[in-house]
Amino acid sequence: MLKRVFISGLLVLTLSSVMMAQVPLEPVVDLILKEKYGEAEKKLTEFTKMDKAPKNIDEVYYWLGKIQLINDSYADAESYFQKGIEEKSRSLMNYAGLARIRLKEDKLSDANELLTKAEAMDQGKIRETS
Repeated sequence: MLKRVFISGLLVLTLSSVMMAQVPLEPVVDLILKEKYGEAEKKLTEFTKMDKAPKNIDEVYYWLGKIQLINDSYADAESYFQKGIEEKSRSLMNYAGLARIRLKEDKLSDANELLTKAEAMDQGKIRETS
């Protein structure tokens, strides 16, 4: 039951952030849904190498992390999620990604802490630090 609550929270956080994309992520998400992870990763990596980082670079890192998570490469996924948070401290998607890793590791307390922090940010209880 507790895992279902966490997963529902992750989906809400993810969907609310996706709608604010500044670079075209829809084609990349489509590739991920079609399980064409190599192609998606290549396109996302190109976004990270742009001269001027897109406003939604945190989302780019989220999707790179998501691909790694799908491939059970938790350390790489965590690295991307952390980069997303470094780029935008209030990146709810990346907090959701980290929480998902903690769920996979069966660290429910840590996952709950991450989701609680993301929820507080979303409600304006925690201010932007970067």
